[in-house]
Amino acid sequence: MNSLTDEEIMLDVKNGNTELLSFLYRRHQKHLFNFFMQIGTEYHQSEDFVQQVFFRILRYRNSYKEGAMFRKWMFTIARNLVKRDYEKQKHQKSIQLPQRLITEAPDDTDAGEKEEKIKELYKALESLQASDRELISLSRFQGMKYEAISEITGISVGAIKVRMHRALKKLREHYFENA
Repeated sequence: MNSLTDEEIMLDVKNGNTELLSFLYRRHQKHLFNFFMQIGTEYHQSEDFVQQVFFRILRYRNSYKEGAMFRKWMFTIARNLVKRDYEKQKHQKSIQLPQRLITEAPDDTDAGEKEEKIKELYKALESLQASDRELISLSRFQGMKYEAISEITGISVGAIKVRMHRALKKLREHYFENA
């Protein structure tokens, strides 16, 4: 099963073999969780959102189009989920540093320094607007190309490039203010 692409597995899920969704879940749960954390969702809410995304993938599997990139489709669902939640909550959430980043730091004298830099980065991310955090997360943390982000957000590639440039500039400024 590991040799099948996400798209092939999703087509099988769409055709009724819903047990295969567990393979997609194992492949992408960490990516989704990190995305939610990086855009400012609290830890437990991020876990819930991951579950909700896969529930929606299962529920709306018939809307998946053959030839579509699964990751783009999945992140579109994730983005819409967060958007709806933000509209309900009507307030900004603070970023909680994921514990796994701290525990994965090497156990030497540089570990404390690395942990401090990670905290500073998340503090700088927290100071950005939600739309900027989302772009940075999709591009830098999730490794998506601007074309894919454009399809997910509905914003032109040119506008994505401009917004990314501005968001990264703001991030640098906030990061080095605190450093």
